[in-house]
Amino acid sequence: MTMQRDAVVADVIRLVSSISEDWDFDDAITENTRLFGDLNWQSIDMVVLAHDIQAHYRTTFPFATFFERMAVRDTPGVTIGEISDFILESLDAGKLSSTT
Repeated sequence: MTMQRDAVVADVIRLVSSISEDWDFDDAITENTRLFGDLNWQSIDMVVLAHDIQAHYRTTFPFATFFERMAVRDTPGVTIGEISDFILESLDAGKLSSTT
C-alpha cells in the first residue's frame, strides 16, 4: 500500500486534534508539533492515538518498535511528522496484519 505523506500527516493531525479538542492549546497543530512537549500529552494519550491510528487504517502497527526507537535517541519528544513517517514505513513494509 503506497500512500502520500501529506495524506498521512493530515490523518494524524485530524486524529490528534480530535483527542486534544477540549484542551487549552491555541497554536496550529502541524507535523512539527511535539505531542508530549507542545500538547503536554501523557502516555495514556499516546495509547489512545495508537488505538485510533490502528482503527483508522484497519491495521495493527508495531508501536512497541516505534517507542523503542524514540526512547534511545537524543531528541526528546515525538512529533506528528515522526508518527506519520512511522505509519508510512510500516504500510510500505507490507508486513502488517489487518484488524478487519
